[in-house]
This record gives sequence, C-alpha cells and structure tokens, in this order.
Amino acid sequence: MGRFDAVLIGDIQAQLGFLGTPRGAGSGFVGDKIVDPSSSKGNAIGFRKKDGERKQKVNQAISDLRKDGTHERIEKKYFAFDVYGD
Repeated sequence: MGRFDAVLIGDIQAQLGFLGTPRGAGSGFVGDKIVDPSSSKGNAIGFRKKDGERKQKVNQAISDLRKDGTHERIEKKYFAFDVYGD
C-alpha cells in the first residue's frame, strides 16, 4: 500500500471509505473543516419541478427524524462526526 501525507476529501466519504476501515487505523481528521462559501447549503436531493408534493413529504420526513431523535441515533451508529454540521 502506498503512503500519503494529506488528502482532501468529503468527510462522509473519508469516514466510510477509509477512516472507518482497518487501513485507516492511525489516520484521522486534523485542522479546521474547509467550507466552500459558494456551496454553503451542503448536500441536496434533486426533484423534478412537478414533484412539489414529494419534496414536501421528504422534507417533513427528514424533519421528523431529526425531531424524534432517530437521525441522531443513526448518525452515532455510523459516523464519528456531526453529519449536519450543527
């Protein structure tokens, strides 16, 4: 396996694809998170313009998951950081 000094990668991809694997043992996040000011909204789900009702249902489902603690339980099980960046 090769050696690296630094990698710039999305936090979720880093955690699941490397840091959370045996090969990632001894590696970790360092320094401040780099934020692109032109993309401050983060990740998104795309919908067709005509799918307004579906968009509302998905937004409500996400909101409900966050309110009742389900999201936090899932997040703690699979991620070593705050996915939402709150």
